[in-house]
Amino acid sequence: MTVSRNASNLPKDSIITFPPRRPGHRRGQDRVPGLHIPTSGTNPTKGRFLPSRETAPRRPDAGVWLAGLATIVWAIVVDQGTKLWAGNAADRGVDMFHNPRYALGVAGGSVPVLIIGTVAVLAVFAAVVVPLGYRVGLPAWIPGLVLGGALSNMIDRARFGAVRDFIATRWAVINVADLFVIAGVLILPTLLAIRSTQHHRQLPRAA
Repeated sequence: MTVSRNASNLPKDSIITFPPRRPGHRRGQDRVPGLHIPTSGTNPTKGRFLPSRETAPRRPDAGVWLAGLATIVWAIVVDQGTKLWAGNAADRGVDMFHNPRYALGVAGGSVPVLIIGTVAVLAVFAAVVVPLGYRVGLPAWIPGLVLGGALSNMIDRARFGAVRDFIATRWAVINVADLFVIAGVLILPTLLAIRSTQHHRQLPRAA
């Protein structure tokens, strides 16, 4: 079968016509790989909480890994150092308590079970929260605080069968590692919400 390249040689009822471009349509827009054009509404990011995987960097660079690891090591050194100081400061009115329970005294169990539980929680945190934070540009030291604090308490549990606490508060006796974990847990969702909102506003809107 031979196809004519001249539309004037074709019968009028066989010529296919295309509708005019809709207002706001940009030339070449449909040829951009991965670009999504919504079928309804005016906001192309409606219902999205974070950038799509197509626009996110694939993996952190060496500087990000270094900052995160340095924060983890720093948190462990600071926490273990303050616990060592508190253990030798009984004559200064500092009381050291050994807490065999978990999560600020909320949960309990045997030492192996609590260590395994800590490893499981940290694995989920590292696999889910850390990449999520990186995708929206959060500083690496924030998840590093959480990981470092939790690891330092796990070191205590492995060495002494309990976590060493010496900071008395109105609600519980805690340590510096607990402060690191609490700070990171409070900062993470706040910055995630702020960064995702900023990204949502910066994306172009469909006409």
